[in-house]
Amino acid sequence: MATIIKLKRGTTTPTTGDITSGEVAIDTSAQKLYINDSGTIKEINGKDIDITGSATISGNLTVDTNTLYVDSSNNRVGIGTTNPAYQVEIENTGANALLVLDRTDGAGCFIEGQATRSAFGSVGATPLALAYNSAAVVTIGASGAITVNPDGANPFTFPTSDGSANQVLQTDGSGNLSFASVSSGGNAFSTINLNDSTNVVADSTSDTLNLDSSGLISITGDASTDTITVGTVSSATIPFLKADGSSSNIDLQTSGTIGDVISNLHIPFTLANGTGVTTLVVA
Repeated sequence: MATIIKLKRGTTTPTTGDITSGEVAIDTSAQKLYINDSGTIKEINGKDIDITGSATISGNLTVDTNTLYVDSSNNRVGIGTTNPAYQVEIENTGANALLVLDRTDGAGCFIEGQATRSAFGSVGATPLALAYNSAAVVTIGASGAITVNPDGANPFTFPTSDGSANQVLQTDGSGNLSFASVSSGGNAFSTINLNDSTNVVADSTSDTLNLDSSGLISITGDASTDTITVGTVSSATIPFLKADGSSSNIDLQTSGTIGDVISNLHIPFTLANGTGVTTLVVA
């Protein structure tokens, strides 16, 4: 059944006596359109529209030139632009382009295009989190404090200011990093553990690094000698393993040659009896 809409015209604003419910009238003097909405005269002026229920709009949608624009051809939304290049684009000229996501009872964050840089951060005094697989892996807090793995096991936080020259970063074992000075002189370590052993030991008093608990191999940092010692004071041999796994020794001589495979090689070394530095000549 067809619905007939009556359009009346006049030179003044219509009243309920002029048009009944559902009828439309035009004021030709003011060039305005009116409708009787269930006993209330409403002006259809292109400014205020009340829509109850669903509304379907085919084609582009333009609100106040470029306040909001929907590009129906490319399925894009523009704010501040009628030519959005992305699914959602916010443009501004002479001021920052800003998008804010705000939980009214929690934290808020923003994405902002500034004059010389891009910014992403928290709106209030709440940490900013970077997440992997929906879990926070890094947070940035007050004064730029960076915490790694904040919600996991063993989180740690970096200091918010630089240390002094030659300082190193250290941990207190409770998740707090800080800059500290290394004591001058001596060694920075006393023992190096390899596979839970203590065969590699630094001796700060003699400037010697022993690579074996029995002292068969040692490196001496004494400026007068700077030597690598292999063997013991009672033996002029280097213990080694053969290809078949059995043990043997290489005898060191203070003269003579070792084969003819390597030639013209001079190796300074400390004699096993510790009498001084000499040279092993491989001719």
